[in-house]
Amino acid sequence: MKKAVSIVLVLCVILVVCAGCASNFSIKGSWQQVGEKTFGQAQKGQIVSFDGTHCNWYSPSDTYAFYKDGDDYRLDTTSGGWGDTPSFRVVIIDNNNIEIGGVSLTRVK
Repeated sequence: MKKAVSIVLVLCVILVVCAGCASNFSIKGSWQQVGEKTFGQAQKGQIVSFDGTHCNWYSPSDTYAFYKDGDDYRLDTTSGGWGDTPSFRVVIIDNNNIEIGGVSLTRVK
């Protein structure tokens, strides 16, 4: 439990520090899985939402940090039950289409 709390605190710090890092693109909002590859909650046609702190990449209680790392965008997530912090490369196709770890998503308006 302490490890999970520590990880969440670290992600919150990263989120605060990097709040301006991804200033050219915002992942906030709802995204629908549209491609062949699936992962976690991003199954065929399903919606994944990011509210600035929480997302449902694995489960509804996940936290995340989205930031720019050099030329790449990254998504770090935590899942309350796992105590792990997987990191994914995010490819920005355009303002309404992205890939997270190879999973294609389109913004839901």
